[in-house]
Amino acid sequence: MKILLSTLVLFFSVHTKADLKSSCTYFHNYSGALHFMRQYSTPDWCMLSVDPAEVSTFVYRSFLVTSDGILMVFNSYGEGNDSLFTGAREFYFFPRTSVPDGKVSGNILSVKAANPKAIFYFDTRTDKLVKMANGEIVEDPQVNANNNGGVEIKSFKGLMLDVGFALGHDPAMDRNRNVSFRDEAGQVCTLKATDVFRYPSGDVKFAFPTDAGLKIYLAKKCPHLKISF
Repeated sequence: MKILLSTLVLFFSVHTKADLKSSCTYFHNYSGALHFMRQYSTPDWCMLSVDPAEVSTFVYRSFLVTSDGILMVFNSYGEGNDSLFTGAREFYFFPRTSVPDGKVSGNILSVKAANPKAIFYFDTRTDKLVKMANGEIVEDPQVNANNNGGVEIKSFKGLMLDVGFALGHDPAMDRNRNVSFRDEAGQVCTLKATDVFRYPSGDVKFAFPTDAGLKIYLAKKCPHLKISF
């Protein structure tokens, strides 16, 4: 499972936020068909990954939540070049007020994102994502390159950013792509990736380290969105 975790860490660019080292305590656990791990990473990043406990082929799906508010859905489609045989879907949830966490109760692993309203529930018997709190999420059990990462979020009771899907890299790296903010009423504001991401030295970083800064920006660019934080 260390290989799976390393793949996720290397595949996704590091996004920075406030100091989290003291609250992002390390753990890694197995529960049924799932393995989940939390760790702190420099420069200042907390992540929690959810992987299949056993992988017999190169076809699998893993999940990552981070202190930047991200839910990343990583897919491996088989053995081969990463540009063709891996893919990712990326969402953000705002505001970002919590440290990612994971707990098991019965046959359910609950994973809390940096937005405490965004909690994702996995069945430890099957390793499948079954639902989310304060929203509607659907997972396609098929792992292939034709379903945009296999996860769709139909609604969320808060502000969400859908960055989209890409093969072989973080979708935020595509500077010309459209990204969409959606509020709890379902109203959408579409912007360019370059509006909300910065690209220092070939890396990618979310342009708004604070929720207050993001709110001010969206009030000008997307005044129709309802932002309640």
